[in-house]
Amino acid sequence: LPRHRGASAINWTLIHGDKKAGFSIFWADDGLDTGPILLQRECDVGPNETLDSLYNRFLYPEGIKAMAEAVQLIADGKAPSIPQPEEGATYEPMLKKKESVQIN
Repeated sequence: LPRHRGASAINWTLIHGDKKAGFSIFWADDGLDTGPILLQRECDVGPNETLDSLYNRFLYPEGIKAMAEAVQLIADGKAPSIPQPEEGATYEPMLKKKESVQIN
């Protein structure tokens, strides 16, 4: 965040040809994916990356580690709350499976 806010962030990362992918753990607020960031992780996107490969190679395993880290930071009273910049923020629509299959 703040790039690719919305339910299909992984898809849009690939559709836009982003060189980096990642995820954010953030504090919920009244907006859509707009809350302050607790932590973020990123990785390079390979030239032949797919939604499945990106998810299984990085997002899932690192997401588990990051969630455990976030819980510990909260428990220790050390969790940051970093406001998201509006510069570079995008909202992307949710893609359904039928739409995803048709994208080259």
